Amino acid sequence: MYNIIGDIMKKKKIIKNIFILILLLILFLIFKYWLFDFIICAFVLFIAYLVYIGIPVISNIISKKNVATYNYSKFDFDKDIDYFRDLLLQYSLAELYYVDNLYINENLIGVCTILKLKLEKYVDIDDNGIKIINNDFSNLKKSEIYILNLIDNGKIYTVDYKLKDIIIEEAKDNGLIKTVDNNKKMYINKKILLLLVGLCLTILTTIFFIKFISDFFLKFVLIFLFNFLLWIFIAYYLRSYKYYSNNSYKRTKEGEELNKKLEGLKAFLKDFGNLDEKNISNLVLWEEYLIFACLFGINTFIYKKISKFVQFKNIII
Repeated sequence: MYNIIGDIMKKKKIIKNIFILILLLILFLIFKYWLFDFIICAFVLFIAYLVYIGIPVISNIISKKNVATYNYSKFDFDKDIDYFRDLLLQYSLAELYYVDNLYINENLIGVCTILKLKLEKYVDIDDNGIKIINNDFSNLKKSEIYILNLIDNGKIYTVDYKLKDIIIEEAKDNGLIKTVDNNKKMYINKKILLLLVGLCLTILTTIFFIKFISDFFLKFVLIFLFNFLLWIFIAYYLRSYKYYSNNSYKRTKEGEELNKKLEGLKAFLKDFGNLDEKNISNLVLWEEYLIFACLFGINTFIYKKISKFVQFKNIII
């Protein structure tokens, strides 16, 4: 299964890149016929390719908290929140992460869940991968059982779309989130319109600078700077539309209370015990505190070590 999914993803990525190259070649021929300048045509297409590869990068750099504030509360941004020291073990790590962030990072949730299951002696982790050592799952949460069942040949390497539904189901069953009626179609149309406006502005301003700026170097600098700033702006709002249209749930009153506790626990762990410096061998001593430090992104070392065995992938063409 591991190799089959990897081969599928590689083939789809190759097909995608071939398609992009063909499209760029067609655009090059059109611009060459229109502008009669090989260097300028090549530069325009290079800018277009930078825009193509740059939007996802820029979008991921932009903080998700800055673009989804409509579903967040003041506790998400309160820097002086009181410490909360109790561990919230009655919930799964997956639903706690979702209540905290209102989005899902499958890889991080998978790693932290596997780490918790190691502490509880359901799995063992070595250089060869993850091994299930206890098959009695009766006391586990739904998301934990689902993640365990994804282990194949010591790894979780899957194209998965069901984990999110399971996490949301857990949170809804515990009364932590409720449905929000977002008009998703409207925001998809706005994204398409924004992309078309950006594309038109890129083409028109590029033609303007080429025709009316005589200095060769200044022409290229202006084209680059204008399009770079334009597409950073567009990427920001595309990210905003993504979360506004996809976040169809918000916290209930109980969810807000839990989120306040999570923010307090996060603040406590950041200031306590140098948990960012611990490794997986310290799990026996620090137990759930170290797991929560990983879940909150305080400790990234353990995540990097285990994530090679836990990879949720999305196939996109």
